[in-house]
Amino acid sequence: MSVSHSKGRPGRNFFQNSCQWYEVNFERGEGGYEMASCAVCGKERTIGNNVSHANNRTKKVVKPNLQKMRVQTKKGVKKLSVCTRCLRSGLVKKAV
Repeated sequence: MSVSHSKGRPGRNFFQNSCQWYEVNFERGEGGYEMASCAVCGKERTIGNNVSHANNRTKKVVKPNLQKMRVQTKKGVKKLSVCTRCLRSGLVKKAV
């Protein structure tokens, strides 16, 4: 549970990203709508801070390595954004 600071800023554990693997229901078209997110595992951008030597903090965004590719699904071929980890693990089948 994150604890907020007195100035209204989010607490320490607010920006930790937990990637949960789930099955994508390709029949209804879920998983490909949101930009900068994987259609298979749902991995999306992570927001954090750049911390300088003087402890100055500026926002930074780390995006997943997504590749747009044609994927074989139950209903046919779809063009989806898939992260390279899902490609490497063999969770999707490329359409030829």
